[in-house]
Amino acid sequence: LAEELGLDASQKEAALRAAHLAKSDLVTEMVMDFTSLQGIMGRHYTLLGGENEAVAAALEEQYRNDAASNVGTVLGLADRLDSLVGLFAIGKAPKSSADPFALRRAAIGVVELLLHHSLRLNLRDSITVVSAVQPVAVTPEAQTEVLDFIRRRLEQILADRGFRHDVVNASL
Repeated sequence: LAEELGLDASQKEAALRAAHLAKSDLVTEMVMDFTSLQGIMGRHYTLLGGENEAVAAALEEQYRNDAASNVGTVLGLADRLDSLVGLFAIGKAPKSSADPFALRRAAIGVVELLLHHSLRLNLRDSITVVSAVQPVAVTPEAQTEVLDFIRRRLEQILADRGFRHDVVNASL
């Protein structure tokens, strides 16, 4: 993802380090007691641990759909795509109104991150890359389901922004 989005060598290095540390703050007492501090505490803990600002910022931004940095954007996209692909692969796609793993929110996050930064990302290729590193087999059908699921979120976001239905369908 970092390569496809054009991150330079130092940004790629920061993204890899941030990915390694991504959810470490979730096991702390502070975040267990105050879940709204996830990411914020990750940033503080990371800086106190001697990591650089790019890594620390990415840990905070990974939860936001308007990440400011390229590193935070890549980390957020990777996290959301990993969740979507992995859970679809094991048959845990949302059913009607039930979405216990917040996969709709993850797909909306993917779309909003891409729109916020006006990024061009080949989602089909990205889903294939993410599928290759899953601990379970991901069928081509599951990959297509993830792509369609994200596409439906994009369709709804564009409709909510006032684009006519026929224009959205023609574009997609």
